[in-house]
Amino acid sequence: MSTPPSISQPLSSYDVALLRECLLETAINSACYGIQVALSIAAISALVRKEGRAWILATAVIALYIASTTDAATSIMWNLVQMPVLGVNALDIDINAILHDLNALSVASTHVNYLVSDALVAWRAWILWPYSRIIHGVLLLCMTGTLAGAIAESVWAMRDPFSSAGPAKLSLSIDLPVWVTNIVATTFVGVQVWFHRRHIISSLGPFSKESQVGRILIILLESGLGYCSILTTIIALDLTNNNGAAYRSIYTVAYKLASIYPIFVVFVVTAQEHLTAKSIIGGQSSFLASLQFVPGVSAPTQSEPVSSTGHDSEDIELVTRSQPADVQ
Repeated sequence: MSTPPSISQPLSSYDVALLRECLLETAINSACYGIQVALSIAAISALVRKEGRAWILATAVIALYIASTTDAATSIMWNLVQMPVLGVNALDIDINAILHDLNALSVASTHVNYLVSDALVAWRAWILWPYSRIIHGVLLLCMTGTLAGAIAESVWAMRDPFSSAGPAKLSLSIDLPVWVTNIVATTFVGVQVWFHRRHIISSLGPFSKESQVGRILIILLESGLGYCSILTTIIALDLTNNNGAAYRSIYTVAYKLASIYPIFVVFVVTAQEHLTAKSIIGGQSSFLASLQFVPGVSAPTQSEPVSSTGHDSEDIELVTRSQPADVQ
């Protein structure tokens, strides 16, 4: 004998608001994850063509991709697990253990994103100051603070995953060290940009065209400032200690941008370096292609002596074809 089907009852206003929030969070996570996947594919494709230490950046991009994939899947599962306990005829099941495991995965993936992003920022400043032990020591100290903050927040979140204390209590331990690291690294990049521009102006004059190296430095500086502004927004949201739906949506976007931005910087800088190398090679090829000997004139053989006065050298001349931009 089959059991009669359960009769669906109208959802309460609380359940409707919770479902709306879950749908909004899923949409935001999916959109940000799609952007990161596209940037990751583009960055890895650009890094494959490089040699040397490009594998380090490729490994970092892959680590960010894996962490973001884990976080996106965890976020969807978090919402799906809670669906059966909503509504009038909700199932009487205990989902706290499952939510605890999902929270552990979410915290771990978020911290991996932060640590790898912070390492990319520190690496960016490190390679610009290859011989400064003081700057290297400061960057290592900042990275140590970020690692300590990640461990502290992980332990705190595992002990009380459903804490109602708000993000200001749990998140500042990791957000502040990351913010300090980015401020310090961006400052070092800015000093290097200033040194470079001063050298260019003193060598070529105030109206000289920006070099390719200068463009890459500007990209690094601007990206660092943008990343710092994102982290400043996150810390400001932490300090508000608000758990509203609008707050959580903004907080989710800020966190996702914090993992998207480093991949975007890696892609832009790698693409700029590739274009620079391509333009240099192309410029050399066009210059060599513009050189030709006058047809109909052959080089002297061994039986034909070359005049010591140089008159015979006028039979061979090097012709440079003018480019369209060079024609007045």
